[in-house]
Amino acid sequence: MTKTIQIKTYTTEEITVNAEQVMEDIHVYRRVSNKTISHDGESNHSEVELIKQGLVNLKGLEEIEKGVDPASVPGLKNTFICTEEDLENFRLLPWSDAVRKCDFKNRAFTAYDDFKAGKWSADNLLFIDGNTQSLRTAAGDLLPLAQCVDYYSGLDTHNGNWDLEGLVEHLKARDDICFHARGSEEYIDHIPYYNEEPGKTRFVGFIWQPSKEDFLRVHEKALELDQRDSGRMFQRAMFETDILGLKAAGLNLYEDFYGEVPRSYQFYS
Repeated sequence: MTKTIQIKTYTTEEITVNAEQVMEDIHVYRRVSNKTISHDGESNHSEVELIKQGLVNLKGLEEIEKGVDPASVPGLKNTFICTEEDLENFRLLPWSDAVRKCDFKNRAFTAYDDFKAGKWSADNLLFIDGNTQSLRTAAGDLLPLAQCVDYYSGLDTHNGNWDLEGLVEHLKARDDICFHARGSEEYIDHIPYYNEEPGKTRFVGFIWQPSKEDFLRVHEKALELDQRDSGRMFQRAMFETDILGLKAAGLNLYEDFYGEVPRSYQFYS
């Protein structure tokens, strides 16, 4: 759809809007504004061209076609154009690191041109919920996310809960674990003094980089634990499903997630 609108204030502005429907209520647009600014009559004027592109819903597109600046139109919340590399970053890296690596903002600047050139489609749309730190595709499929585990993450891998030496050796044998996420060269680190407690002085920090199958298995358990806040329950679900095989290896000092039911024997580290 293309519309040309003349707006006469202290300038003359010609606006051309092109748009394509990507899916349902998601459109990609290209808005070209050509302004002629008069200084002292027709003999002295300047021309400015401004191009804006991005994603918008139908209501927003109608506003843009009326001449409203896209900056004043609410955009599609948490909807981005992603690549396979973006998805892999979210699976391998902590949330904040993955977000920094994604080029969402610059990709939006050429969204319409790239769409028309076949560089992306609805399959590339990613819906990001920063509150629950979750990712979904345009089809609604949940995508795997890296899980940072340490002494306060939920799984709480400190020496009050786990056999740390055994934990390290067990996790070293897995290909979905990344150690040294905090830059330390030690597998077992000291908990900062302000977070220390009796029997809670050392910990193992790592990133779990789950496959989609493993991630969805834990997610389903988290939903069972709390339908309304499955994100908060995720690392408890990791414990309950024993997705990393830690309980099967006898590395837990307590039978339950909250550390209230001791095992029949304990390790001390």
